[in-house]
Amino acid sequence: MNHAVTIKSFVSTSPLSDLERGAVDKSKVAESFSAAAATYDLLAGMQKEVGESLVSLSREGCPQDIIDVGCGTGWLTHRLKNSFPEARLCAYDLSPGMIEYALAHHDNVAEIWAVADMESLPVANASQDLVFSNMAMQWLDDPRAWFAEASRVLRPGGRLICSTLLTQTLFELEQAWHGVDGGRHVNRFLSAEQVAEAAVSCGLRGECRESLYVRFHDSALDVMKELKGIGAHNIQSERPQGLTGKRRLRRVIENYEKCRQEQGVPATYHVGVCVYSRI
Repeated sequence: MNHAVTIKSFVSTSPLSDLERGAVDKSKVAESFSAAAATYDLLAGMQKEVGESLVSLSREGCPQDIIDVGCGTGWLTHRLKNSFPEARLCAYDLSPGMIEYALAHHDNVAEIWAVADMESLPVANASQDLVFSNMAMQWLDDPRAWFAEASRVLRPGGRLICSTLLTQTLFELEQAWHGVDGGRHVNRFLSAEQVAEAAVSCGLRGECRESLYVRFHDSALDVMKELKGIGAHNIQSERPQGLTGKRRLRRVIENYEKCRQEQGVPATYHVGVCVYSRI
């Protein structure tokens, strides 16, 4: 069960340099999502809900050339093709396992399925009308490289529609770990202001809209299992190393259970939806 609450929108503001983030290991990201390809669609309820909202936003206009960046299993790529059946659609993902899964299940949807880094796309300058990306940007060290790449491949007036996770994501899990050890167990995410600043600095015009999605689970352990099942591990360099002992895990679960509500144990996702156009 989940629900979404829109909070507000941002156009620009606080300095991106203010945030210290652990370096992201892209090979670990690719490996993690490759391992999760077969279970991702079954467990990624929040990601699908956000993705559907992006598809709805993308329906403005008649784009002829579209890329889906961080396409994952190809489920949303298929939704895009249904919305724009005449468009030339190409899909890219960092994870070889995800691309293999997409090819097996959605082969005829995109003209190209390819493994590619969203910071260095194999796409010509000013060649796209729509750049689409759902829940991929948060796996980067710095969003400016992504926004610069999106700006590079968009035609003037072309649109970027993407989503990311923001600062309060999984705060319940982070708080549950806080009294157990001093490590960081949830990835550090940017604020909406920082995302907006990065986009504007790359020649894009628009806004980053914030929403909260709260999913309820039967137990704290179910939250952790879902995160593992969709490949959403803590992959920043400051993450604690080594195995999590049973005693420590029990303490985390006990702490997390203090957040329980009538609907179950909550997991909050603080989502930023970016709607920009190239100037």
